[in-house]
Amino acid sequence: MDAGRAPDWEFWVEDGPPPALTDEQTQLFAELERVLSMLGPEPKDETAAIAALTPVIVALHDTGLSAKRIADNSRIRPEGVERLLG
Repeated sequence: MDAGRAPDWEFWVEDGPPPALTDEQTQLFAELERVLSMLGPEPKDETAAIAALTPVIVALHDTGLSAKRIADNSRIRPEGVERLLG
């Protein structure tokens, strides 16, 4: 890593408050909520639901959020996030 460049990660101690979400993460959570609302409380087609949710979950994970943190900030349970991340 270049000494003049800040790291693109940060540590979070579980007992402390989580770092604030970035603008990108906030936008992705808004997109996730839009998709969840569109699918309804019990999607009839599980394959279509997985196809709609997976890209947003993966994008959130790619920003550095853990599956637990994604679940903490969404209506998807941790097991569901883990499953979508494969």
